[in-house]
Amino acid sequence: MFTLHLENKSVERTVKEKYFNKALLNKHLCAFLDIFSKFTAPKTWYQEENLRNLYLNLLCHHDSNVQKSSLSCLYTYQYEYLKPYQENLERLLDGKHFRHELIVFSLDESSGVIHNDHRKKLLPILMRILFGKFNSNETTHTSSRDTKSNKRSTIIQFLSSCAEYELNYFFNLIFDCLNVAIMNSSDKNLDRFDFNDNQYDDNERNVYLNSLIKKLNKEGEEVSLYNVKNCIPFKKILGILQSLDIILKKLARQMENFSHRILLMICFIQKYILKMNEIILLVNKNEKVVDDYHLNLIKVIRQQVSVRFKQFFDTFDHLNFTQYEYYLIFDTFIWPQSTRLSIESLKSVNNLLKIFHLWSERPKYYSLFVIEKVHFDQIENTLIENQQFGTTTLLNQIFNLIDTAKCSQNVIDYVFEMLHNLVSFADFKEDTETSSLKLPFNLDTKELSDELNMGTLILRPYVTSIINHIEKIVSLNMSKKTLPAKPLKILARISSFAANSQIQCEKIILLLIPYLVKNRTQSEENELNILSSMNFLIKQVKCVSDFIPPLSRLFLIIKNRQSRQELCNIFVSIREKDSNFELLSKLVNDLNSWDMKRLDEPDYLLRLEAFKQMNTQIESLANFDLNLSCILIYNSFYFINEIEDLAIKESSTNSVKNLLCKCSGLDLKKSDLNLFESNFISCLKQGLRNKNENSRHEYISILIELIKKFNTKISYLNEFKILFDEEDQEKDFFENIKHIQMHRRSRALKRLQIFAKEISNENLLGFMMPIVRSFLDNEMYHKYDYLIEESCNTIGVICRQLEWSKYIKIVEYYLKILPKNIMNQKLVIKILVQVLDAFHYDLSLSTERDYYVDNEDNSDETLPETRTKKLVGSAMANKIHSTVTKSIIPVLFKALTKRLRSENEHKINKREDEDEQILRVPMALAILKLLNNLPKRTLETHLPGLLFKVCDMLKSRAMSVRNTTRECLIKMVDTLPDKKYYFNVFKELGNSLLKGYQVHVLCFTNLAVLKNVQSKLKVGDLDSSLKILLNSVCLELFSDTSEEKEVKQIVSKLMEAKTISSYQSLQIISKFLSHTELLTLLKPFKEQLDLCTSRKVLKKIEEALKYILNGLLENESMTTDGLMCLVYGLINDTFDAFRDPSAYKIKIKRKLAAQNEAKPINFDDELDGKEGKMPESCLLIPSEPKRGGDKPKVQSKTNQHVIIEFALQLMHCLMKQNRLIDPNQEKKTIQLLDPYIPMFVEYLDGKYIKVTIITLRCLGGLLKYPLPSLEKNCKEIAAKLFNLLRTYSSSSSQSERGDNLELLMVCYKVISNLIRDVQQFNLNEEQLQVLLHYAERNLYDNQKQSTAFNLLKSILSRKLSCDELTDVLAKVMKLSIQADSANVRLQSRQTMLQYILDYSLVEKKLVKLLEFYVMQLNYEYENGRESAIEMLATMFSTFPMAKLNEHAALFYLPLAIQLHNDESPKCKKLAWLAIKSLLEKISLDKRDYLFNMTIALFKNEDKPLHKRIGALLVKIFVECEQENFERRLPIVFDILTKELDSQNFNQDVEMNTNGIVTEKFYDQYLYNLLSLLMKILTDLKIFTVKKYTETINKLFDQVKSYLCHEHLWVRLITCQLFGLLFANYSIEHLVNDKSSYFNYKTQDENIGNFLKIRDLIDEFGVQFKSPILENDLAEQIVKNLAFMSKLLNRFELKNQSENELLKHDINIEWLIRKVSKEAKYELVNKPKETIKRTFIFKLFAAISIELGKEKLKDYLNLIIPLLQREIEIDQNDENLKRLAKEVLDFVKQTIGIEEFSLIYSRSNKKRVENKEERKRKMAQMAVVDPQMAASMKIRRQQRKKEAKKLVDSGINTRNGGRLGVRDHPRGHPGCSWFIKRSKYVC
Repeated sequence: MFTLHLENKSVERTVKEKYFNKALLNKHLCAFLDIFSKFTAPKTWYQEENLRNLYLNLLCHHDSNVQKSSLSCLYTYQYEYLKPYQENLERLLDGKHFRHELIVFSLDESSGVIHNDHRKKLLPILMRILFGKFNSNETTHTSSRDTKSNKRSTIIQFLSSCAEYELNYFFNLIFDCLNVAIMNSSDKNLDRFDFNDNQYDDNERNVYLNSLIKKLNKEGEEVSLYNVKNCIPFKKILGILQSLDIILKKLARQMENFSHRILLMICFIQKYILKMNEIILLVNKNEKVVDDYHLNLIKVIRQQVSVRFKQFFDTFDHLNFTQYEYYLIFDTFIWPQSTRLSIESLKSVNNLLKIFHLWSERPKYYSLFVIEKVHFDQIENTLIENQQFGTTTLLNQIFNLIDTAKCSQNVIDYVFEMLHNLVSFADFKEDTETSSLKLPFNLDTKELSDELNMGTLILRPYVTSIINHIEKIVSLNMSKKTLPAKPLKILARISSFAANSQIQCEKIILLLIPYLVKNRTQSEENELNILSSMNFLIKQVKCVSDFIPPLSRLFLIIKNRQSRQELCNIFVSIREKDSNFELLSKLVNDLNSWDMKRLDEPDYLLRLEAFKQMNTQIESLANFDLNLSCILIYNSFYFINEIEDLAIKESSTNSVKNLLCKCSGLDLKKSDLNLFESNFISCLKQGLRNKNENSRHEYISILIELIKKFNTKISYLNEFKILFDEEDQEKDFFENIKHIQMHRRSRALKRLQIFAKEISNENLLGFMMPIVRSFLDNEMYHKYDYLIEESCNTIGVICRQLEWSKYIKIVEYYLKILPKNIMNQKLVIKILVQVLDAFHYDLSLSTERDYYVDNEDNSDETLPETRTKKLVGSAMANKIHSTVTKSIIPVLFKALTKRLRSENEHKINKREDEDEQILRVPMALAILKLLNNLPKRTLETHLPGLLFKVCDMLKSRAMSVRNTTRECLIKMVDTLPDKKYYFNVFKELGNSLLKGYQVHVLCFTNLAVLKNVQSKLKVGDLDSSLKILLNSVCLELFSDTSEEKEVKQIVSKLMEAKTISSYQSLQIISKFLSHTELLTLLKPFKEQLDLCTSRKVLKKIEEALKYILNGLLENESMTTDGLMCLVYGLINDTFDAFRDPSAYKIKIKRKLAAQNEAKPINFDDELDGKEGKMPESCLLIPSEPKRGGDKPKVQSKTNQHVIIEFALQLMHCLMKQNRLIDPNQEKKTIQLLDPYIPMFVEYLDGKYIKVTIITLRCLGGLLKYPLPSLEKNCKEIAAKLFNLLRTYSSSSSQSERGDNLELLMVCYKVISNLIRDVQQFNLNEEQLQVLLHYAERNLYDNQKQSTAFNLLKSILSRKLSCDELTDVLAKVMKLSIQADSANVRLQSRQTMLQYILDYSLVEKKLVKLLEFYVMQLNYEYENGRESAIEMLATMFSTFPMAKLNEHAALFYLPLAIQLHNDESPKCKKLAWLAIKSLLEKISLDKRDYLFNMTIALFKNEDKPLHKRIGALLVKIFVECEQENFERRLPIVFDILTKELDSQNFNQDVEMNTNGIVTEKFYDQYLYNLLSLLMKILTDLKIFTVKKYTETINKLFDQVKSYLCHEHLWVRLITCQLFGLLFANYSIEHLVNDKSSYFNYKTQDENIGNFLKIRDLIDEFGVQFKSPILENDLAEQIVKNLAFMSKLLNRFELKNQSENELLKHDINIEWLIRKVSKEAKYELVNKPKETIKRTFIFKLFAAISIELGKEKLKDYLNLIIPLLQREIEIDQNDENLKRLAKEVLDFVKQTIGIEEFSLIYSRSNKKRVENKEERKRKMAQMAVVDPQMAASMKIRRQQRKKEAKKLVDSGINTRNGGRLGVRDHPRGHPGCSWFIKRSKYVC
């Protein structure tokens, strides 16, 4: 006990504390103890027992020195149980060895250090030592782990190996002060109380607890227990609680037998502190006698004891307690604090609520929430009657708390967690241990069941309060995406008890439904909780009809199967409440039904039946039924969105259309119309945003129906009428927008752009914008550039019509996604540019100062506006422009100029943020787009900064960033409204990129910009930017940077350095430069030439001048006279701009002086005067002479030839463009050009070979003009030309290279022009021989062959002749055949033809020449044969008819033989064309002669090769004569009838007797005959001529036998012939007309044409079965079968005879089954091939068209399964899927959606069942016959391997590549025709 220090004694206490020092007192105590330790025989002392107890008490001291001294005193007793452990105990008292000694000094009875006999007496001493250490604050500071908490944990861990009775010693020490207070004893004996609970039975414990309860409940300060002056020290109580915390955590398992005592101690502390707090408050009421320190200690203790109480229940939740203990708990803890719960826990959760929460997690404590004091029937009545608390249950107190208005939401949420635990106990199973735990109270639990647990039962009285709070929670969370799950689960459990709260139920339902609609991302558990709650709540509502429309909307939102089932249960509950909704409930359940056999699949048939019933119900409507409409609309829209089944989707659309159609005919009230509109159109708008293409198309179909039916009832739908076009469907917007062809969709968008201005903003945004954006948001459409382009344009057009409030939202949306969408960044930028470009608001009325435009600004020239802007008022203009300047532009600039992460790093570790920079760059374009639509001053203000940032990005080391930036800059330049801003672009580029690699980037970017804008530029637009551009050119060409382009390491890393960009830039600059700036352009290069001494620099200048030359020629402002003046001035160096006598001249002289190291000769005196330097001293020693002597002197005219070459090249280009000739001013032209002739003659002797070459070119161009100087100088020119030939021509090819070769070529050309054009010049014989010599030599030189031919043609044109000429022409004739080059052969043929036509040759010589070319038709090489045929064809086109008639026979037969003998297809084709040209040119008599010669070829049976040639020739005659060939038909038909006899081609010929004719020949011959017949029937149109009918029928009878020929070409031509037959006759004619082919030679009258039709279909089917099938053949087969299907449809052929040949009826079903078999075969065996299925599906479409609605229904069970399987297999070809869908769509339109959906679903169901059956059988086989299953698996794998090996061969793996029994129409086993894969050239 200790005495509280009161405030009135504070002075006395302060004085005493001056003399009171604990450390000093401990030292004194240790000194006294040390004295006692020196004595012996302590048992003989006076009061020895008290002294020994003192020693033992001091062992518990917190000071280790006192403990050591006390232990030394105990050693004086010489105890046997203490001596062996003296060293161990001393080491325990040593702080440094304490932890180690605890490990060594084990207490384990089996392996411990302590002897069993010593254990009982030693342990109390050891426990006292450890207790002292437990409370000690001493540390050794030797380790960070040496803390008080760690030391305590170590001690507790050491004690864990003690027995229960040993732990009792330690616990008695901890609770010593409490034990004394509880026992009310002054005895200090530590063994006075046994702490173990097992020492007492329940009765003894109850008796003791009863007395303790009475003792604790005594009132008044006179009670010794609650005496303020003599109370338990508060710090000791706090220490006990802290010790208890560690014990409960570390020794929980060992403390089970002490749990009741610990509970007693905790309750005692709680009761004691509460009582002491009340007493102290009474004491301090009048006068403050207790200080704040102790008041704060009380608060801390109360807090800690509550925590220990919760910790105790958490640790010992498996124990049972008596009613006395529970009363003690409630009396001390629960009841006193629960009364203040509504005050203390308003803002935060207190400890009592935490205890309640713990109880809510333990089902056995649930009864405690409803315990009152009356339930403690074992407690004395006096105690119960005197108990002021416990009149209400804990749940009452809890609900009073949360019902308080000021209660925070956190507390409410915490309470709801408790409630959730209470109602959730039914979800868990009790353990066997916890099931035996019971509370000692008698409560009524009769209503408990599996569904109603104890927690839910005790909450029944509070349902109203819970529902109120849940209503608040739902209201607060309406804006959030998810509701808290626990309140929902509580509501689901207790909502069934809400019988007396109808209004509350309605409120919650009306809150939960909008929440589910708004927040669609709910977990399945949350949805189920909400829906189950609504199901219970709906049962308490009287008027359920009001909830059907909002509940129906949930069918569109909810997707989970269980949730939808629960929603259906709600409608079942509605039906139970009101029987009027029985039909609706049934429809709802049927629409959402699932298959009972296959649980994971919907019941398609039942759903379709429900749609059918609903359609019937709609048709019977007399008035508008909102409930039925809502259920139909929302379910149908859900199926369209989520269900992939085509039948369900189509039925949903059809039902909605039926509803629209029916409602449009009803007289709807305004309220009904508004309800219908709000429920339908909002969902329709949402559906148009669907990403699935098929679903979106269904919504578009519904929109079309809505517009057509409701345009009179809903006025704004009339606006869409303009998009329809009933006359031309290809112009209709709605038909095109969902068309399968993408270009049709693009066309629809163009139509929308045209009429967008006539549609309101709401309709554009609600209906049109989602459709347009669907193409942009789906990556599937991104490959269609034209569609994406039109979509972007359409968004721009729509934005151009919007009001500002709607427009700014779109801008903000795309600004938001711009930095995030990396994948489609370019597309987003493109859209944003269109949106910003659509800024259509005229801000001229804006009063903002920055945007006010002065009158001076209005006078500036601007580009004309292409569209009108919308003028807005002053207030709106201010608002718009404030938003733009303060919101949009700053956001864009901020994103553009945001500091990169890499900018803060050192350049060594710096890494480029490529992705981030790439995302930023396009923002500049968006900014500029926006600025363009604002006043001009705004653009001029922001443009320099914008360009600076973009140019700054070009400094990036990352190539991707530079490329992106450059592309953006180019687009920005395109966007600039005026060309005057180009100066700003080039200026910012030049100022930003100046150093190192940046120069390369600068020049490359300049070129890119110039290339892009050159289409817009006009002459003079670049004058202002000329100096800036020339500066960059000079940097790249002449600075040190230019040498970097030769460094491989730099070029490999820098793409811009790979090429010299300045050259092309100069070309563009000169193209658009005005004539006044021409010398400014050339001046830098003239300066460099004057200073240049490097060959590299000189080459760069020459190249630059070459590009400037090309640009000047394209310059529109440069006249010919001006350019010629420039040429003359440059040649004579007469421009003053190039000879400035001022600083430029001084600069040149200095440079030359530096190079010559001597003073130039032409130094002026004034230069020396200007310099003002002192003369050098004569006393200076001159420098040492350098090796090699003096350098040669350099003059400024050293490189003058470069300028002259440039001028002459300019003149030559003008000549090539014919700009020097003016027909109207011929005299002026002569005067202009004539002075140049003497100049050119002079330059022919020049020393610069390039100047000589260009001079020759110019001279060659002037030779064709009648210039006077030519007559005077022609001989001199010829002499100099021959002199050049002699000088540069050599027999060695090594010397004739480079410039020398070019000079010779030009010289030959000039000589040729001189001979041909200058008539005054005549060659003498010697000169002719020299030229022929050169020409002959050059004929065999590949580089000079063209000059030789030109020279020969010039000579031939003058008709010169000599002996050498004949020899040269003979070689030319051979070259025309033998030359390898096609050009040489052409030139040779032209030369020979010119010789034949111009020279009058004798007949003998002419025939010799013709025979030469005819003989060359057998030349061994293909090129020579081609040349010979082309030469003959040229002769046919140029020779007169008489000559051709004379020599026709000479040409005809050799060319005809080439058609067969030549192996080259090209030669055959040329021969064919040549023969055709010959036949067209000769006379009719000669043609008849040749035809008779051709017919004679068929008469020679011994030579079948002649027959094939004859067939080819006859075909040429047909092509040549066309209709005139009819006079030859009888002869030809006789030949065809004879030759097409099947006997001629049925023999298996490998080689005949003469060893020439093979099987290949017969295939070719047959194909030629059939193609001849095809040509005749196609060109002559003789099907309707009766005299040929029988012949044609006979021929087709013969052709029919070749339908299954082994050669692919033969099959194709025969199939095409029958297609031609079907195309020229009607079905009625073929069937009924006795002269038709079908009735030709019918043997049996009963059978009639039955067999012929059947055989034809069989033959076409066999062709379809061919393993090698190509598109042409498959297409023709399908056409033929489509015709046969028409025939079978109109004339049904039944088997009414008993003839054995007739096995079955010939009808449509038989035909469909036949082709379906092939489709299935291909799908199973060759799934990667699609050709058969593709054309079979087309055949199905044709059959559907022919059958019509009524007949088609009978055959859909055969057609739909194939199409359905192709659509639903994901791995199939997309084109095949699309085709199958188109066919299904057509079938659906034909028969109607309802019938189609039903058949489609049945087919799908049957397919699934068959698939499952197959799987089941395979699984059974694996069990029943595993050996067979394994062998089948092996065979399947083997077939896969073989298929992979033969994947390139194209051979059918089933029958070895041959047409087996399956392929033959009648199954003959001996038929094994091999399909020839090679296509013979025929």
